[in-house]
Amino acid sequence: MITVWMPNRWDDAARADVARRWIAGEGQRAIGESLNTTASSICQQVARFCDDWSGTNVRDGYYDADRRKIALVALRNYFFAHGEIPAVPIWQRYDRSNVTDEDYRDARAEHMWLLRAEGLTYRAIGLRLGITGGRVRQVIERFGRRVRRGVKGAWFRWLDTETPRRE
Repeated sequence: MITVWMPNRWDDAARADVARRWIAGEGQRAIGESLNTTASSICQQVARFCDDWSGTNVRDGYYDADRRKIALVALRNYFFAHGEIPAVPIWQRYDRSNVTDEDYRDARAEHMWLLRAEGLTYRAIGLRLGITGGRVRQVIERFGRRVRRGVKGAWFRWLDTETPRRE
């Protein structure tokens, strides 16, 4: 039986431990493998921890070194609030039976999209995730079509202080 941490069951202690390991230089894939979960899930939990404890939305263009700095601030704030960064207890592992394949696929596609936004090549992403560069390109293109469809009918209001607003 494969056990993983459920994305909706992560608590701050688990996120703090993962953030600590990631700041120390351990890769998301290695952390995910040690916890029987995916690298995308680790990426999401680090981002959520940074959002909650640093006050900065790291999904707004903060990658790699900048995200590590924000994670360090978040970890410091967590430490001052709780006095320690506990290891994640074993009882917080959960069965994967209620995680759908669609949830996994969406998280994986988003993770590839973000890695590509960081400037990695298709081949580098493929090596990191254990698939071919061609498959990475296919997944990113399909994810991009879904994103474009989602924002196609959306109206955006640009806040520009120099041009007068039309009423």
